[in-house]
Parts: sequence; C-alpha cells; structure tokens
Amino acid sequence: LGYTRAELLGMTVHDIDRNFSKEIWPDHWTEIKKRNSFTIESIHKRKDGSMYPVEVAINYIRYKNEEYNCAITRDITERKTSEKALVDRERFLANIFESIQDGLIVMDIDLKIVSTNQTVEKWFPHKIPFEGKTCNDLLHCDDLDGECICPNPDVLNSKKPEQRVIKKIGPDNTHIGWLELHSFPLYDADSGELTGVIEYIRDITER
Repeated sequence: LGYTRAELLGMTVHDIDRNFSKEIWPDHWTEIKKRNSFTIESIHKRKDGSMYPVEVAINYIRYKNEEYNCAITRDITERKTSEKALVDRERFLANIFESIQDGLIVMDIDLKIVSTNQTVEKWFPHKIPFEGKTCNDLLHCDDLDGECICPNPDVLNSKKPEQRVIKKIGPDNTHIGWLELHSFPLYDADSGELTGVIEYIRDITER
C-alpha cells in the first residue's frame, strides 16, 4: 500500500478499499458476523493513488467480549492479468471460428456436437439446437434413402483425417446441394489424448 504502520493505524477500511464506503459498512459487518469466515475480491488503493486487485480472507473474531474482523489480503494482480489474457485469447479464437465462411463442427469422443459456427447454423436452421446431437443427426444420414456415410468413426479408429462428399438436405427433406467434408482427429493439447473430431465442411454445390 505504501503507508507506514503509523499512517495505517490512523485510517479506516474506507480509506483503502473502494468497494466499502461508510454507508455500506454496517451491512457488511452484519454479514461478517453471520458468515464468520469467507473470501471476497476487491480493489485497494495505494498511497500514490494507484489501484490493484486483492483477495480478502475475512474472519469474524470475538476476543474478551470485543468483536473484530481479521482480514488477510493478497495481491492478485498477476492472477487477474492471466485471467484477462485467457479471456482475450478465447475471444480471439471465437472470432476466428465465427469468421470462417465454411462450416465447422466440433464433436466429443462420442461424436456428440459440442460447438458449431454460424455458417452451419445458416445451413441447417431447422435442426437447431445442435448441441447434444450426433453428427449423423445433422449431416450424415441421408433422409432420402436412409444411407449413413459418416466418416467420423473411421477418424476415431484410424486417428487419421477422412474426406467425404455428401448430399445437402434442406428443411423440407429435399436434396438441395452437395457438401465436401474433411474430418480431423481432435487432441488434447496437454495430454495428447484423442478427445473428439473436428469437421470442416465446404458447400460445393456450384462446383
């Protein structure tokens, strides 16, 4: 904080914690007595006016008929910076995922759909929601003749990419085009374990 011990002894929580004004302190004190011990996050103000995030472990203590709040604080700037970087990275990857004009489907090891991009939603609005359905439910079973030509079981077995061309079926169960599928095994980046399949789909009707 940058204060001397003597300076701190002459200050209140309101002087250093922007989230606890004099007006809300009575309610906070009631909460402390009720919950006894809990952890919160807040913002502390240094002597130079700069702010930094903290984790505060709050403990209600009663000693010789006097009541105290024993608060242990920890600077969590590094953790918050890491969390923000993770959120920014996830947003960046989501933007890439949605910006691709071809279709993308991510499936788990049971070939249940985990995620799709907007292109897939535009192609198959009549089958939304996709999550929890299998790739066969969405793409691979041709309702016109009942044939299923899903490449993804082969991808899981061989752990190699597979390619297929299938009919694109419209909401009225008619053949409206052709789709070229490229299926790839999906691995966990840390363990290297096979966790599912990514399907890249291109509409080749005009071709």
